[in-house]
Amino acid sequence: MFFSEKKYRKMSVSGRVKKAALITIETMQQLLCGKSIDSSYLKNILSIIEKDISPEWKEPFLSSLSRIPDTLTSKNLRDLSNLRYVLLADIGKEPADWDFECDMDMLQSLDGKTRTERIILPINVYLDDLRSPFNVGSIFRTAESFCYENIFLSQFTPSPAHKRAARSSMGTVELLKWSKAAIDDLPQPLFALETGGVPVSDFVFPESGTVIIGSEESGISSAAIDAARKSLGIVSIPLYGIKGSLNVGIAFGILSFYWINKLKSEKKLL
Repeated sequence: MFFSEKKYRKMSVSGRVKKAALITIETMQQLLCGKSIDSSYLKNILSIIEKDISPEWKEPFLSSLSRIPDTLTSKNLRDLSNLRYVLLADIGKEPADWDFECDMDMLQSLDGKTRTERIILPINVYLDDLRSPFNVGSIFRTAESFCYENIFLSQFTPSPAHKRAARSSMGTVELLKWSKAAIDDLPQPLFALETGGVPVSDFVFPESGTVIIGSEESGISSAAIDAARKSLGIVSIPLYGIKGSLNVGIAFGILSFYWINKLKSEKKLL
């Protein structure tokens, strides 16, 4: 993260502002991983570019800068996020969805506890010809949070090693077992998340098994649907809007919550 002040001052105005935004992002990444940081270096860099900020963004920049304490913690993420937005807006750049990555060894849960070992349940997910690497990474992140053991990928699902998948997974690709697999090789029993099935609130979730998630474009393949029908069947999330559609990563998160909640209520988890 460190960048010498002498070199920094020699950069163009837009280059200095862009670099300050990158340093702010890197600082946020460390805070997201549970670190506390001396803010003196960041504040010094920001003070240098104060004169470079356009009049349109000067007031929000100074306001955000004034709220940076000597020691930064996760409590300061919102102010840093606002500062990052101001810096990027000043040079006409939009924030990216995958700006944040961190060292998984330093990750903290929302309850503030650092965990070094995963809770693993014999539940799995099969990604049946997904198209978006971003969605693949999002599913990895959700699967890690809900104790999945394996993620199986069809032949045409993007690899978790894809740059966008790795970024949206927030490092969880390294925590979960994953492999390419054929439907016939999946851990039984099987069920599919698709329209026209049993409402998720009424579905009888198994203690172990594999849920099949389908393509964003064409849903689940006929072969996968047939395999699910021969096993536990289809589960659906009731929708009430005009569009009647959810992002595949969001739908997987909803299903995972119900599956884990069912196991907890039956005292088969934790």
